[in-house]
Amino acid sequence: MTNVFKTMRRISKIGSWAFVGAILGGCVASLANFGLNFTFGKMTQISIEQATAGTFDLQILLTITGLFLLMFPLLVMGQTGNLMGGLNAEKRLKEHMIHHILRQKEATIRASHTGDMMTLLTSDADVINNYYFQGFNYMFIHPTVGGLAALITTFFVDVRFGVIAVVLGIVSVWVATRYADAIQTDYVSARNFQNKATNHVSDIIANETMVRLYNAQNTVVDDYRELNQAHAKALINAEVKKHRVTMWNDGFGALGKILFVGIGFYLARTTDFEFAKVMLLLPLQASIGYMFGNFGVAWNYILEVQTSADRILTMLDMECEEGRIDRQDLSLGKGHDLITFDQVQFGYQPDHTILKSVDFTISPQSKVAFVGESGSGKSTIFQLLLGFYKPDQGQILLDGKDVQDYSLQSVRNQICYVQQESPLFNTTIRENIRLGSKGIVSDAMIEAAAHKAAIHDFIVSLPQGYDTHVGEQGGMLSGGQRQRIAIARALISEAPILIMDEPTSALDSESEQLIQKAIANIQNEKTILIAAHRLSTIRDADKIIVLNHGVIVEMGTHDSLLTEHGVYERFVQSQHI
Repeated sequence: MTNVFKTMRRISKIGSWAFVGAILGGCVASLANFGLNFTFGKMTQISIEQATAGTFDLQILLTITGLFLLMFPLLVMGQTGNLMGGLNAEKRLKEHMIHHILRQKEATIRASHTGDMMTLLTSDADVINNYYFQGFNYMFIHPTVGGLAALITTFFVDVRFGVIAVVLGIVSVWVATRYADAIQTDYVSARNFQNKATNHVSDIIANETMVRLYNAQNTVVDDYRELNQAHAKALINAEVKKHRVTMWNDGFGALGKILFVGIGFYLARTTDFEFAKVMLLLPLQASIGYMFGNFGVAWNYILEVQTSADRILTMLDMECEEGRIDRQDLSLGKGHDLITFDQVQFGYQPDHTILKSVDFTISPQSKVAFVGESGSGKSTIFQLLLGFYKPDQGQILLDGKDVQDYSLQSVRNQICYVQQESPLFNTTIRENIRLGSKGIVSDAMIEAAAHKAAIHDFIVSLPQGYDTHVGEQGGMLSGGQRQRIAIARALISEAPILIMDEPTSALDSESEQLIQKAIANIQNEKTILIAAHRLSTIRDADKIIVLNHGVIVEMGTHDSLLTEHGVYERFVQSQHI
């Protein structure tokens, strides 16, 4: 139970003051709702008493009617406050989650399944959003505030009826707690199966071509059906138990009404008790019964929310990359050595070193190529330079300054990156290119970048030109077209360093030539670091760094390396670069 309250306290704090506003609004609305029930009951009581006595007092009836009508604006005000607070808390949660995901360590993101992330941002987030928006109000504030007000009023009217209401309430709570653990277990199981099903769908969509080629449709659908059936079974078990609790609560509520009427009738016959009071107490008893009966339902609801809250908090507790926001921003001068790796050693795992004493310098506005077998450490060097990982030993310097002494954001501002398969957002070509700059980007700047990237002519040939939507992951375009748009996006950036990780490895010869043309167009504007397996892409580099199992074995120009008759020459002869 301690863990439950700890989890709910933490997830509630994320909603911040907006959630507090939702709670206060719910309290006002609940008190107004109690006021409606009380004044209506009081009006009924007085009407019966006057009818029994043969009298008519218009003033008191008008006073109570006025109080009754006064509750409506209070109810609207409270509900509005609850609505606005809940929506703002929901907005804060979603922003907090996506911001945290984007700050997580690269290793954490790579180890996570896309389906897991989507489940967190959709299903789990929706459960918490409902908790902020309506769940906490309807499950806790409304029944508790209204129920306590009704219980206190009942004790003031007649202690005996208050005691009856409390006894019935305690019994209903005891019954509900008998189901709590089983319901929580079923909800956790249901959420786990739902997560597995989401991951499976994500895999199917990502690999749909392979599924069709191997005629594996029936296999993957059968697997998905089994996961859905397991999810449905666990969820049905939880809902059946919840329904049993609700049936018990309804039974205790009906029993309470019967007891109030029966005991009221008995007291009216045997004592001076006025039966008209029962008409006041019945609506109050309904609120009291709802409060106690709802404890079990509310507890089950909390267990359901906790399942999603635990998953979200687990994600939020994951260690983020070190942003170094407390350190100064990096600005580059015109030093002789723009990039320096000084005896850098690194491994993704403590017992497995990838880079071993890597040592090199790169001058401004030069083109440097990295060559080596797959797994030799080329991409790892780029990942370290981009700040996704931190060297185990040695230093990485930009303009003679250790990058660890500067904020991560300012270091990344000096670098633009084109991947082997550059992702595009599902928006227009114009917006995809514009993403490369944090400042104001004019259409002329976008077109100039596209010209240099050798993609402008293709873009203007499209019916909608730069306003053409590229589809999910740029699926409406070819690989070469996506790469050149990614290069244009990099050129919009004012970063002096351009990293290109295998930009032509998956392209045909025509696309490769266009990429090489784009590189030639910008070679005098930026310092270019490129990893490639094709000789045509790297032979004109100012410096070629040859890696073998994480060690630099050769370094020089294309011609000088050929004279050494070493690893590079063998790569050239086999065209395996």
